[in-house]
Amino acid sequence: GRSIHENIVVAQELLHSMNRMSGKTGYFAIKVDLAKAYDMLRWDFIHKTLQEVGLPPGMIEVIMHGVATAVADGKWLGIRAGREGPTISHLMFADDLLLFGKATTEHMKCVIKVLNDFCMLSGQQVSQEKTSILFSKNVPQEVKTMLQHSSGFRVTSSLGEYLGVPLTGRAPKRVDYQYIIEQLQNKLTAWKAKNLSFAGRVTLAKSVMEAVPIYPMMTASIPNSILQEVQRLQRDFIWGDTINGRKHHAVRWELISTPKDLGGLGLRRLDIMNKACLMKLGWELNQNGTGMWSAILRGKYGRGSTILVNAQAKNNDSSLWRMIVLLQQDIDRFSCWAIGDGIQVHAWESCWIEPGLRICDLNVNIPITLMHATVSTLSNDAGEWNWELLTGWLPENIMKKLYAIPPPCAEHGTDIKVWPAGKNDRFSVN
Repeated sequence: GRSIHENIVVAQELLHSMNRMSGKTGYFAIKVDLAKAYDMLRWDFIHKTLQEVGLPPGMIEVIMHGVATAVADGKWLGIRAGREGPTISHLMFADDLLLFGKATTEHMKCVIKVLNDFCMLSGQQVSQEKTSILFSKNVPQEVKTMLQHSSGFRVTSSLGEYLGVPLTGRAPKRVDYQYIIEQLQNKLTAWKAKNLSFAGRVTLAKSVMEAVPIYPMMTASIPNSILQEVQRLQRDFIWGDTINGRKHHAVRWELISTPKDLGGLGLRRLDIMNKACLMKLGWELNQNGTGMWSAILRGKYGRGSTILVNAQAKNNDSSLWRMIVLLQQDIDRFSCWAIGDGIQVHAWESCWIEPGLRICDLNVNIPITLMHATVSTLSNDAGEWNWELLTGWLPENIMKKLYAIPPPCAEHGTDIKVWPAGKNDRFSVN
């Protein structure tokens, strides 16, 4: 199944696509609110029960996604993200449910029938008052009114939160994440800072206050004004500042936010942490991730291909995609290719000798016949580096580095991108 962060990325990208739509075909997104009661079954309960019974995972998925029948019959057409992206009819994580479909009477009737069948079988109830429906910008007002009447759902311009983060489909604004500041202020009100030691305040600032913004950081670029306000609250709490006065700050914040092994207190720079979280998404795209979220991004921006080789972003692309592309230069700077068969890797424009080193950036006259060469073409029939091909124009220091790199070979498998500074050569955020 998808992780919670993957679901958030998919939802944001679908809403972004809806915000940009033009033409005759419009779509709706329904955020279903399931009325909860102690005598009603929950999805996670049903799922765990099926697991305990010992049903195969594939059968559980069939039971848990009954909507697939209507989709397969063509009665319910979901929304496609990009020309070559997958078509999404629903997103389900625990009891958070989003439904997507064409803004027509036939599709709305199908969705209502599926929801009614689901409620009858599960014992759940859909809250008509709290369930909301959002339309893409190209849906005419008369169609919105008709579908609102037939469904009974509340028409909205914003679906609010989904899985704990604002669901907007546009660039993040300060107002979207003001709740982070409010949550932290509520926590600070409950803590008695004057009764805590300095070490205790540092521990709370690091383990609790950092955790609140880090969750939304995994899928969005949080406005700097919010991150700066969070760090101000951390700083004031550590030094015991109150509304009645400011205490002496004995150490600069730059030192406090330095790793412990470098003499600091180990608090994180939230702006850097946010970039690292989004770089992780970029890294997984570089690794040809097979999740739904990566298929969505490839379908929207890369026509289904390996998109981050020479990726570009347009002004009307989603804010997440634009940030991933922007951070790609940092991924390229600190990562490199581990050569397998050498087929994927451009010999001069890719980093494969060491992180950050591209031969095309050196003052080198690459022979015209080799301008488009991949690493796979740099070995001879004996499976060794073709020194004769490289000698005379490739710098001597680069030639020496090649001695330490095994030549490309089909038996070594495909080329993979590695992060030398990470555990097991993989990018991770700790």
